[in-house]
Amino acid sequence: MKAKLLVAALFILVCSDLASGFDFQTCGYCHSRLQDDSQKQIIHSPFGEGTCEECHVNATVILTPEKQKIEWLNEDPIPLKAHHFKVKGDELGEILVVDMISSSGSSKREEIPVPSLHEIKQIEKVETAPTILNPRLISLKQGIFLTATVGWKTDILADATVRYGEEDLSQETSENKRFGQEHFVVIRNLAPNRSYQFVAISNDGYGRKSESSPVMFSTSIDTNQSQSEITEFTEVAETVAAHFSRVGDEYLITVQLDQENQIFLGTKGRKKPCLPEDEFHSGLNCVEDILMAPCVNCHVKHDHPVGVVPMKDGIRIPERFPTMPSGEIACASCHSPHSSQHYNLTRMDSREKLCAHCHIKWNR
Repeated sequence: MKAKLLVAALFILVCSDLASGFDFQTCGYCHSRLQDDSQKQIIHSPFGEGTCEECHVNATVILTPEKQKIEWLNEDPIPLKAHHFKVKGDELGEILVVDMISSSGSSKREEIPVPSLHEIKQIEKVETAPTILNPRLISLKQGIFLTATVGWKTDILADATVRYGEEDLSQETSENKRFGQEHFVVIRNLAPNRSYQFVAISNDGYGRKSESSPVMFSTSIDTNQSQSEITEFTEVAETVAAHFSRVGDEYLITVQLDQENQIFLGTKGRKKPCLPEDEFHSGLNCVEDILMAPCVNCHVKHDHPVGVVPMKDGIRIPERFPTMPSGEIACASCHSPHSSQHYNLTRMDSREKLCAHCHIKWNR
């Protein structure tokens, strides 16, 4: 008993308040397993040296931009020079990623720093709902499936969705983050040579909604006439600019190009909220950060995929091997972060045993 108390005291002494604001001396009071970790044969150097902040404090877990994973937010399949999106503040990271695709099929990627939401200008609030102008069919396109692009304008910034159908308006396009005054919506999987109707729907940034009267259109394609207002051949954009404004806790983003391109919008460096957050753990990294991000800051090379969900038959992750909250394999799935009885801090005493715990076909 005295030995265990001595070990706990040593841990509390070593993990002193090195993290500018967080007191690591309190960890041993609740996390009793730290006593056992400190007695194992192989000790991870940050744990042994008491530099706990290297893995546990937000400011120390920084992935370089090229290593950060892109989270795709939305796309605009219509080739335009100006694209508008509305994105929640907590969905956007430090970098805005814009992939541009021209009508010739060439592509280009730009990465743009994202300003703090509270540093940018709030758009002016108007007193009326958006006015919908000139809802119409813009194009029909026959590929594997028949699609129709419809469009309209609004007098103020707004989003765009469509209700549509043949006999009624029972179908609706999916919600998207596109936002602006000129709107294009693609309706997919239509039947040829039919009569359809649609209603244009727009909500402004403050939630005020407008709907158009039903608009009729036919899916009969006349090959002798122009099928689209958007037919010009363009190359991939050379210059890209992004303008940020806000509505409450949401970003309004305008991506301005010098050519009419389709774009995909994504983000990198998003800090996911740590839940649950309490007074004891405020300022510390979340589970997804602890299990992988600190590792790749020092250990550049690794010979097993991480950040992926096992999809093949014959692979299952035992509960004793921790994964990311959404099931992805992490560095800590195979390696114990604090200490281990095995070389390379592995959770098993041989590589074969470690692999066989997940690759169950090896056991047959």
